[in-house]
Amino acid sequence: MELRHLRWFIAVVEAGSLSSAARSGHITQPALSVMIAQLERDLGARLLERSRDGVQPTSAGSAVLEIARRMVDDAELVEAAARAGGDRVDEVRLAIADPGLLPLVAGAVAAAGIAGVPVKLVVGRHRPWEVDAVLNRSVHLAVVTSPILDRRVRTAPLTAERRGILVGPRNELFDASDLDVTFELLARHAAIDPVDTPEAWTDEWAYRPQMNGERMRQAGPPVDSMTATFLSSLTTEAVAFVPRQIGMIGQAMGLRYLEPRDGPPCEHLMAWRPPLSASAGLLLAAATASAPGAPPA
Repeated sequence: MELRHLRWFIAVVEAGSLSSAARSGHITQPALSVMIAQLERDLGARLLERSRDGVQPTSAGSAVLEIARRMVDDAELVEAAARAGGDRVDEVRLAIADPGLLPLVAGAVAAAGIAGVPVKLVVGRHRPWEVDAVLNRSVHLAVVTSPILDRRVRTAPLTAERRGILVGPRNELFDASDLDVTFELLARHAAIDPVDTPEAWTDEWAYRPQMNGERMRQAGPPVDSMTATFLSSLTTEAVAFVPRQIGMIGQAMGLRYLEPRDGPPCEHLMAWRPPLSASAGLLLAAATASAPGAPPA
């Protein structure tokens, strides 16, 4: 059994098909099929079930998948340790989708600095930008909003808060109270939608709440920044779903921030893709020290 065969097995399961995994990995599908077949022979078990819709792991494949992920992660950790040279302190790149989330990690960044670990903040767009950055390893850690569906990404809780809506003076809810706002009521409104948010990554209630299977209507072109979100809220009848910190900023700009009484909490997480360097691990530990849960092993 070879480690590269395990890597390709993981890639096939995550891609959902041999052809997609082959395209992403820049190899031919026959070559990939040969490696999967060799792995199945080595292990003496069928790992994948093939159908017109792609492939799914068998029961044996599901068991192997979890172990294979740990083996690949451990191998990458060994490689990272060898590259680090032991005593080197690496800069840690931390992604945040918008500046409103900075208070969640400000203390951890300060603690890392005191410990001699340099931290570079990378502020980007709405999710899933920061999740993609973790997956392609352009950042070490990222502050994200649950749920995270890709199992290559590990998460640890930071905090949970209510998520509300921003509405402008053109919206009939501008003069409403929190008690008047329900998700059933919001389902009749158009929603401002972040750009480049694939369906698989969408937190349904956060951006496109559903009531009885009906999505909220999208309001014009999707926005790609918090500034655009504020502007769209001010100039259209649409509602924007935002965390409380962003809602407070919006209120200072003349918008109304309301929290639906039947909405679930918005959970913020620290996300990473193993392995983590010692420097990134220190920042992660500092960020989650006072959180309601601890990082998974």
